[in-house]
Amino acid sequence: MPKGHSVDAVSSYVDFRVGDLEKRLVEKISTLPDKEKFFSDMDRWWTELHKIDMEQVAMSAQVRRNTKDIEELKKKL
Repeated sequence: MPKGHSVDAVSSYVDFRVGDLEKRLVEKISTLPDKEKFFSDMDRWWTELHKIDMEQVAMSAQVRRNTKDIEELKKKL
């Protein structure tokens, strides 16, 4: 946080910016010719992103298990 700025001031600014961005997003979406397709696409994209995220979590867990297995094998050798 920059010097001289209180937590409350920064928090208020962030709230203002988020509100402003949300307002602009609503304005943009309201001008779309096919809002249903937009929301359908967004839902599909979020589902795909979530799937990718879960795959990464699974791969990280596998790496941790493999690392643990390697360490145990080293101890036995």
